[in-house]
Amino acid sequence: MDDKGNEVVDYDGISDRIVHYCVENGIAYDSSIPLSLFMNSKGDLDDVKLIKAFNDDNSPLVFIPKTPIPADAVTASASGLDPDISRASAETQASRVAHARGVPVETIQQVISASTANPDLGFLGEPRVNVLALNIALDSQFPKRR
Repeated sequence: MDDKGNEVVDYDGISDRIVHYCVENGIAYDSSIPLSLFMNSKGDLDDVKLIKAFNDDNSPLVFIPKTPIPADAVTASASGLDPDISRASAETQASRVAHARGVPVETIQQVISASTANPDLGFLGEPRVNVLALNIALDSQFPKRR
């Protein structure tokens, strides 16, 4: 509470993004409290409930992915307009994309490989995947199932 009696939430949002990323991409995790307690009537995660649980002084929600989450998957640039994601982030989402498009994961991984750009000048930065180019390639080769 602040000095005016208003509730203050000290929360950066990264933990919330990690929860969503794990759930959306089928990444295994450990949770101190079952996530089913943070779902709305439609079965979607309720961010307000999650944020309150992460900030609970008595029994805070502890959420730990069982595999590393690429940093760029749960953070954004100041503009939020970066056209590229890390290769690790693209590969982490491959299973979900393959399911949505009705193709084997290996097929999606091949398109990711073909869409991966090497570091600039061979040494500046990390390999990266242009999301727009990848989505155009996927749409032309494997349209989403309806």
